[in-house]
Amino acid sequence: MFSSPPLFIQALSPIHLKLALLQLIKNNELIFQNHQRNHLLQNSLKTLALVKQRAENHDFFFKAQNLNFLKGNINDAIKIEEQNSSLYGAQKALPQQRQQSIQETLLSMVNFFVYEFGKISAPQVSDQRNKYLDNPTLIDLFDILMKKYQSSSKCREDMIRFVLRKALGSMRDRIRDRKILSAKAASVELCQRYFKEKLEQLTVEHVDITDEDALLNFLLPYKKQSRNKTANSCFITEIFSSDLFYQDYLQFLGKIEKLLEDDNQKKIQKFINFLEICVKENRLSKITTYKRLPWQKTWLHSTKIIANELLSMKPKINVKKQKM
Repeated sequence: MFSSPPLFIQALSPIHLKLALLQLIKNNELIFQNHQRNHLLQNSLKTLALVKQRAENHDFFFKAQNLNFLKGNINDAIKIEEQNSSLYGAQKALPQQRQQSIQETLLSMVNFFVYEFGKISAPQVSDQRNKYLDNPTLIDLFDILMKKYQSSSKCREDMIRFVLRKALGSMRDRIRDRKILSAKAASVELCQRYFKEKLEQLTVEHVDITDEDALLNFLLPYKKQSRNKTANSCFITEIFSSDLFYQDYLQFLGKIEKLLEDDNQKKIQKFINFLEICVKENRLSKITTYKRLPWQKTWLHSTKIIANELLSMKPKINVKKQKM
């Protein structure tokens, strides 16, 4: 690292030699100092580069940490939001599920009384009742319906009245659809079709045949102001004496089973809606006043039999006419 004295210096006088050696030493010191400064500078630069790298790494680490933290928070927030959404959706659907559950329970109970009650044994009725033991309200409802159906019945007159109402309603609807008439206009034409003999009596009793309501109240059976309030044999004989009615009634019998079932299904749905309100309001006592109770299956079966038996009125009428 240090330079040796040149040969020409070795030939100098002692004084000059001393001066030359001092100068050489000074030069060497300067070289050494420069070398140290360069070395220190390089080390400093390396240190600075290392510090910078470490700082960058440290900064990157914290940025990464912050990013992961934020990412984690976002994921957590998303999960919480999803959970809240699911919870909200479940809470929102809960009333509807409860409503459906109540309606299904009421439908099952009503169907039991319509299709099973009266045909099964007392132990089987008890088994059915035991299904609702965990709900005092439903137990009370079951007992109320059992008493109501036990105290309800349909006599032959009720069934005849029901059949004739359905028959006349079906015939009226066919006239209305065929001729594109209003319901009332179709009813007037129906009366004129089957009760021609009574037109003179309508005049005598000052019933305005142009007044649809007055005409219907006079002729159609079982209206509030009708002269035919009961299913007596006189009215049945009268209406079956019409050949047109007899022929139309035969067509009606072809679809009576569906008509009876459809009518009863409407009664069942209305009854369930009524029962649901009673249960929600905790006013089961209102059920005792309900009038349009769905018919039991046995009642409908008996009604269908009676509807067919009414056809026998026609031959009896013909025999009576022949004897006269």
